[in-house]
Amino acid sequence: MIASGKVKDLTRPVIATDTMFVQTHLKFVEASQMPPIKLSEDEIHYLSYYVTSLHQLKYQHVAEENADTKCPVCQALIQKAVADSQNLSFVFADNKYYFECDECKYVFQQAPIAYK
Repeated sequence: MIASGKVKDLTRPVIATDTMFVQTHLKFVEASQMPPIKLSEDEIHYLSYYVTSLHQLKYQHVAEENADTKCPVCQALIQKAVADSQNLSFVFADNKYYFECDECKYVFQQAPIAYK
């Protein structure tokens, strides 16, 4: 039983892009209230990258032929004009970055140097 009563949304970029969080959680799942999961190091690695892709798949709505950039946080395909019209861009160190959702923009703004 999870203490909060609900499962965290794995598509949130804070969790989805933090593969170290996912890998650490999977390595120590036996210490939690979840049933044990026996995974090899390779399986943990691939599963963490799968979780990372969940956010991108949830929000990405731009066809590859229409995209002119990618979100620096989740790598979703983006049209710059659409991102600008939705206030989903941010200038850092003289570079303009475009995002596919408010959460990715927020994550980026917390540590933009990590994406430079």
